[in-house]
Amino acid sequence: MVACGGSSNAEARALLHHLQGLELEAPLAERQARIGRLEALSLHSDELEAVRDACARAHRRLLEAEVAQAEAKQGLVVAGDLPEGTPSSGLEDLQRSLQRSEAALARAKAAFPDCRDRSRKLVRKYR
Repeated sequence: MVACGGSSNAEARALLHHLQGLELEAPLAERQARIGRLEALSLHSDELEAVRDACARAHRRLLEAEVAQAEAKQGLVVAGDLPEGTPSSGLEDLQRSLQRSEAALARAKAAFPDCRDRSRKLVRKYR
């Protein structure tokens, strides 16, 4: 759908406002909520929807990877406190989990250039 100029301008500003609120240093729960609000943002322009979707996807992937990594690391800490003689298969599972979470984090970070590039074009177009 193509929206009229004034509507697109207002929607672009709203989208940029949401994107600026996605701080990577914010607590996970806060980022989760902000990503949800971004994903729920109603837009009427294919261009704006593409920016929203690319950035929501990048931030969602990063958040999920960070949660998985934190869980795997916590599991490793717990496994490290187990008494000697405990079977190592649980530890090996946790190590594989950590490796998967690190790979997921790399994929998430790879999604950010698309978000960044689309956002910059949006800023130039609607400033």
